[in-house]
Amino acid sequence: MSTTNTGAAATGTSNAGGTPTPAAAAATAAAAAGNQAAGDAAAGGAAAAAAAGTGDGAAAAAAASGAAAAGNEGTKKETPAGETPKAPDKYALTLPEGGRVDASDVAKLEAIARANNWTNDQAQAALTEHDSALKAQSDQFLTDLRTHAEIGGEHLAVSQQRANAVLDTFLPAESPEGKALRADLNKSGYANYAPLVLLLARIGKSMSEDTSLKAQVVKASAGKRDAATVLYGG
Repeated sequence: MSTTNTGAAATGTSNAGGTPTPAAAAATAAAAAGNQAAGDAAAGGAAAAAAAGTGDGAAAAAAASGAAAAGNEGTKKETPAGETPKAPDKYALTLPEGGRVDASDVAKLEAIARANNWTNDQAQAALTEHDSALKAQSDQFLTDLRTHAEIGGEHLAVSQQRANAVLDTFLPAESPEGKALRADLNKSGYANYAPLVLLLARIGKSMSEDTSLKAQVVKASAGKRDAATVLYGG
C-alpha cells in the first residue's frame, strides 16, 4: 500500500514483528542510567514493556547500547558529585528532527522517566534512540519488501494497489479506525512489512478475480434475458 512517504505498501499493525515502542526506549534509558538509578530504571523499563505488549529485545538492546554513553554523560552534567540523580521538576525533551516519534511517545517516556528518577539527558537519550530504532526497522522492512519474490520488484506497484483496495474496502481512510491504522503503520514502519503486504495483496487479488467472474456471469445472464424477451415477449 502507499500510505507512506516512501511509496511502499502500507498495511498491518504494530508489535507483531517487534515494533520498537517507548518500552524499548525504556530499556534504552535504563542502560543509560549507569549508576544506582540503573537498577530501578531497568525494573521500570520491564514493567513498561509488559504494559505496552511488546517484546522486541533486539531493538531495546540496540537502543540501550547507543543511549548508555549519552545518559551517563548527562548524569555527570546534571548531578553534583556524591548526589543521586533525580528527575527534574519538568522534562524538556526535543523531538528528533524529521523523526518518527511524536508527542504521544514523549508523554509515555516522561512517565517512565519520572517513575525511575531519570535526568532530562537520560530521558532525551532514550527518546532519540527509540526514534532511531523505529527508523532502522522501517528501512529494513522497505528493503525486504522491495526484494520480495512475489510482491517486490516489478510486482510492487500492483501489490500496493491490491493491498490498498483491501484496506479501502474494509477500513476506509476517512473512518476514525482507518485513519488511526494508517498513522500507526507509517509511524512503526509496518506500512512496508512484507508478510502483511503479501497477505493483503493476495486478498486484493482474490477480490479482483471474484469481481471479474461475477461481472461475467451477470453479463451472460443479462444476455439470456434479452433473448427470452425477444423470443417470448416476456
